[in-house]
Amino acid sequence: TPSFNDPGLTWGRLLHIGAALIPVLFLRFVHELLHLEDSKFSKSVLAAAYVAAGAFILLALSGLTLITGVTNRSEYSYPTAGPVYPFFFAYFVLSVALGIWLLLRAFIRSSGARRNQLKYLLLFSFIGYLGAMKHFLILVGLEPFPLYPYGTYAVPLYALAVMYAITRYRLLDISITLTRFATFILFYLPLLLLPIIGGNVMQPLLVRWIGTKWWIIPTAFEALFAAVGLVTYRYVNQLAEGR
Repeated sequence: TPSFNDPGLTWGRLLHIGAALIPVLFLRFVHELLHLEDSKFSKSVLAAAYVAAGAFILLALSGLTLITGVTNRSEYSYPTAGPVYPFFFAYFVLSVALGIWLLLRAFIRSSGARRNQLKYLLLFSFIGYLGAMKHFLILVGLEPFPLYPYGTYAVPLYALAVMYAITRYRLLDISITLTRFATFILFYLPLLLLPIIGGNVMQPLLVRWIGTKWWIIPTAFEALFAAVGLVTYRYVNQLAEGR
């Protein structure tokens, strides 16, 4: 399990939660963007990618098979790859490659404004993920120029390009996206945080009342508020989207 006595090892493992989610969420994004809901192949691949992401997250947090330690160098430190890491690398590359291939196929078949949308997304997806390969290559001692040291900067460039495609070519209906985000922040998130904050504030009193099992009270309220908050969030979100 992560050792908080070694921040490098702890963060090396925790950051692989995000690294494991990036490929499957990219596939999910492409799946929704290209309206592939009726494709049984796409659904099966997406389900397999979710399973793989979950497995690699558990491996990153629970043992030494994915990350075995930290390698320190004068320029930087990086996680030491374990025996399972080649499979993680294969999952990452294959998922991203499939997403880019689906975008390329859609781009070839498209025209007009849709073609412009997919052009920016396809080009900068390739640039962004190619730059991100730097973080895998240093694990095996490879530092090809210009991926090292400039590959990292391709990632925010990719994000900026997608933002441009959203605003200039209406890649997504950003007004609906912002509405959903706002209702989540204003209604659902406070309900989720309230039992956590209240439990910490009232911990001395709860300990005095029920002893070491004090955490049961805020946990029960967390479950209740999560359920009630979800219903409330959906209702308010529908009203906001309608408006």
